[in-house]
Parts: sequence; structure tokens; C-alpha cells
Amino acid sequence: MYQFARWKYWLVIIVVVSGTLLALPNVFGEGPALQLSRNDRTAMDQAAQQRVLGVLETQKITPEVSYLQKDRLVLRFADDRQQTSAREAILKGTSGDYLVALSSVPRMPEWMRHVPFFKPMSLGLDLRGGVHFVYEVDIQSAVAQAIERMERDVRTSLRDKRIPFEMCPSSNVQTGAVGSIAEHPFDLLARLRFRVTVNTDNRLMSDTTMSLEMLRLVEAFGYGWSDLQRFTINAMKSAFISFDERLAIIDDVIKPRFAVLVG
Repeated sequence: MYQFARWKYWLVIIVVVSGTLLALPNVFGEGPALQLSRNDRTAMDQAAQQRVLGVLETQKITPEVSYLQKDRLVLRFADDRQQTSAREAILKGTSGDYLVALSSVPRMPEWMRHVPFFKPMSLGLDLRGGVHFVYEVDIQSAVAQAIERMERDVRTSLRDKRIPFEMCPSSNVQTGAVGSIAEHPFDLLARLRFRVTVNTDNRLMSDTTMSLEMLRLVEAFGYGWSDLQRFTINAMKSAFISFDERLAIIDDVIKPRFAVLVG
């Protein structure tokens, strides 16, 4: 049996015990936390700590532990949901007096925090890099942008696919959809090259005719015969008859009649 000097046994024991003690903080793991600092760069104190805890108490949020560390206040929570709720409560309840950062801190006992060499050891490759990123989204702006993007896509699709717009100016005014013919989006859509058509809706209810609808558009937007020809051709292109029939009416009836008016 090999025999070694007694001091070597003691050396091994000391190394094992020291390594165990140094690794002990890692046994407790980490918990979600908040780290608060003042916007004016002054150190956090007991008064600030009590103020923050009071805000959390009103929201019925209780941190597992709170303590001052250097110039910051550290609050540790049971889970991520409580951490997020606490952050929102502090930001609202303190009028933005503090910078509130999401973080994670060791769950080791309080007495262990006061011993300088009791610190969790990194495993060498720390993918977090010491930074905890939080992406905040302005929900209202995000929704507004999404709606605007969808509207733009719909407009582009309707225009490019030549989907007809059956516009009834007089009826739209009477039903309150628009305040007047001059406020009607007909002209805007026409200038954007959408396939707009002029319609009467219910002629008896609106007391109108196609000629009267055309006249009101001319008075409101200053259209000429060539504009009215385009609106009429748009309507015929969208009629519920065969393509050959539509083309024949456009070439043999509409264009020749308007050619006389255009001059």
C-alpha cells in the first residue's frame, strides 16, 4: 500500500472543502430579478427601497428578497410573470424615477451574500454575456401599422387586379356615408386609377338617374367627356355578360358615341 506524507492528505482535504464551498452558491441556482437605479445617478438608499416595496405592496406583489447592492436595489421574485408585473407596477407607480432592468440573481441565502468569496461561478461560456434583453412593443402602434400595411396591400391588389368599385354618389350622401358629393372618395379613387363605376343604387328611393349622377360628379369634380367615357367603359368591362359581348358594346356603341361628344 502506498503511503504519502500527511501534509498531502491535508492538502487534498483543503482543496476539496474549498472547492465545495466555492461551488456552493451555484447549488441554489438563479431567480428572476429586477435591478433598480436612480435616473439622477445617485445611489439607492433605504428610503427608496421602502418606496418601491410600498408600490409593490399596493399591487399585492411580494418579492422573495430585496437588498441594496452597491448603488442599486435588487428585487428577486418567484417567477418571470411576477417579475414582469413588478416591473410594470414600479414604472407606473414611481413616475419613471428609476431605471428598472430585468435580470437574474443567485438564490443563495442572505448570510452567503455577505461573504466576499461566495459568488456563483461562471461555467466559462456565458451565452447571456451579462446582458438581459427585453423587447418592449407599443401594441397600439404595432396594430395601427399592421392595419395600414393590410390596407395598402388590399388597395394595391384591388387596383392591380382591376376589381370594379360600384359607386353610388347620391345614395351614399343620403345614407350618411359621406357628407356631400364633393367629399365622396370617388374622385380620389379615380385619380389613383381604380376601376370606379357610376351607379344609381335604387333610382326611385334616391330620385336620380344615371345622367343626373354623372352631372353631379361633373359639378363636384370638374370632369370632362373623356372622364365620363372612362367611367362608362369601366362599367361595361365589369358587366355580367360574355367578354365578346362587352368588347362589342365598348367598340361599337360607347366609344363611337363619346367620340362625337369629345370632338
